[in-house]
Formats: sequence, C-alpha cells, structure tokens
Amino acid sequence: PDLYDAVEEYHTSGRPPGIPTGLPDLDRLLGGGLRDGTLNIVASRPGVGKSALLTTIGLHAARSGLPTAFFSLEMSTLEVLSRIVQLHTGLDLRHRLEEEEWARFVDAAGRLADLPLFLDDTPDLSATDLRAKVLRLALDHGLRLLLVDYVQLARAPGRFDSRYLEVGAISRALKHLAQELRIPVVAAAQLGRGAEGRRPTLADLRESGNLEADADTVLLLHPVEEVADLTSPMVETAFILAKHRSGPTGSFHLLFHRAHLRFYPIVQEEGTS
Repeated sequence: PDLYDAVEEYHTSGRPPGIPTGLPDLDRLLGGGLRDGTLNIVASRPGVGKSALLTTIGLHAARSGLPTAFFSLEMSTLEVLSRIVQLHTGLDLRHRLEEEEWARFVDAAGRLADLPLFLDDTPDLSATDLRAKVLRLALDHGLRLLLVDYVQLARAPGRFDSRYLEVGAISRALKHLAQELRIPVVAAAQLGRGAEGRRPTLADLRESGNLEADADTVLLLHPVEEVADLTSPMVETAFILAKHRSGPTGSFHLLFHRAHLRFYPIVQEEGTS
C-alpha cells in the first residue's frame, strides 16, 4: 500500500518523490530530491562548502514548511544562524550593516523566526543523545529532515579500539534513524588530507568508518581551481555524486560564493558550449 500511494502521488501530481535540496542539478541526479529512509553523506576537505550546502538544504526545506533539524557539532547556533541569514539575504554579517542593510536584516530575522527549523549546537554530542533529541522532535513536530554537521565530531556510546570503528557506529545510528523515522538524513563528513589538491573518490571516504557502506548516496565536493585560489570570492566547485544506491551517479559544477555562502549556476557566455 505504501508503494502504491507513492507511485500514485507521482502519477497524479507529476512531482518526483523526495525532498528538494534547493539545487536543481542535484535534485535531477537524485531523481527528485532526498528520499525518505536514506542516509546521504556530503564529504569534502575543510572550507569547500559542505556546511554551506547543508545550510542551503535545511533552509530550502524549512521554507517549504517541512520541519527540519540541524545539529551543528562544529559551529555555535549563532554561527549557523548567521550563515542562514547570509544565505537568505546575501548580507555579510561580519561587517557593520548600513541602514538599508539593517532594514533587510530585521525583515529577514522576522521571516526566519517563523520557519520550522530547529537548531542544536550541543558540543561533543553522543549518538544516544542525538537519537533522543531527534525522536522528541519527531514526536512533537513531525520532523521531516535531519542534518548533521559533521559526523567525525560525534561520539558513540561504549568503548572502541579505534576511531574508525566509532565513526562506523555513528553512521549506522544515523542510518537506523533515517529508516525508523522514514526521513532523509544528510550528514557532512570531512575527507582526509590525501584528498587535498586532487579530485576525490569514494576511496577517500573508506578511512571514515562505514560511511561509504551505510550511505545511500555520497556527494563529494571539490574545488576545480588550485587550492591556492580558494581565497577567491567565487570558487568553481565540482559536485560528484559518487554513490547512488537507487539511481545513476554523475557530476556537475556550480560557483560557490564564499562570502554569501551560496551556490550559483555557471552562466556560459553566448556562443560558447
């Protein structure tokens, strides 16, 4: 019956299943968006845009009225909120706002306060505490999307002989949450130094527990320019869908605006291909 309902909904509405990410190119690769019950890993080296991508996905879902939880193990809630405001308005909150910018900020703050977006910045969060908080959000608010930034900063209960095994336990816990609640889980992961300066592959994720095995999709972000050019305000970034359990893999490129924390399509000049 569940399968029938899902296919009927697609047939009658024309909307593919899944929660849209806010990036049409990514939604096309995913076959419509993030599927319920799936664990989706976004991995890159530091500073490439994985946190910005999770913020983009979370804000887009919340704007669509979907209760969304963002667990930030790396940044404080105020830092996450600053990123959300920057993404929503284009304002750079690292600088003093002009009068016109202040008015935009006040308007944005009022709009964002009404969104079903729940932020948690508990440091050193354990998988057990994460599960308890997520189940409470699911019970009280009908949670539809879970974002975790990032996996390697979480803890798993018990004692482990290696960090590799502990990260594996965390990824399994996230996968079980996705399946139990029938929601998509998107978790950021940091690639090792071996992936620096070259196009990453799934092999770069194999050092991080069972992330590759547990994930339904693995998206790798990689700056096309040399690492020395990452100070540029706009960085061309490759989105590499290296694993897709229920569909094709592929890649596309977007421009990452580092100050605005936004991804923009690459507009080609007329006459080029």
